[in-house]
Amino acid sequence: MFDQAMFEDRRPVPPGRAEGDGSRLPVRTTFRTVVGATGQCDEALAHYEGARVLFYALGNLYEEANTPAELGDVHLALGRPDRARDQWRRAADLFRVQHRAKEADILEDKWASMTD
Repeated sequence: MFDQAMFEDRRPVPPGRAEGDGSRLPVRTTFRTVVGATGQCDEALAHYEGARVLFYALGNLYEEANTPAELGDVHLALGRPDRARDQWRRAADLFRVQHRAKEADILEDKWASMTD
């Protein structure tokens, strides 16, 4: 089972947006909804990995990097630290290419502090 608290969205609402308007639906939130409705965790993860590929194809490199970062959190909550680490590494590499060093550093700190 997964830790429900890991899937709570605590990010601020973007400027010019209203709470609940769908403007900030991270993978954790939509993942919780899909898994809650279907119970098909691995299938939902495969779809989100596919979303990362679509973000790349559409040129949305910002979300291409965010998706594996959030998938890492999902894998960790599911008790899959190796998969979490792999996703965070992928995201950190993409963050660095996008000059998002602070976000890359946060992920690197996450996996460095993990114990298997």
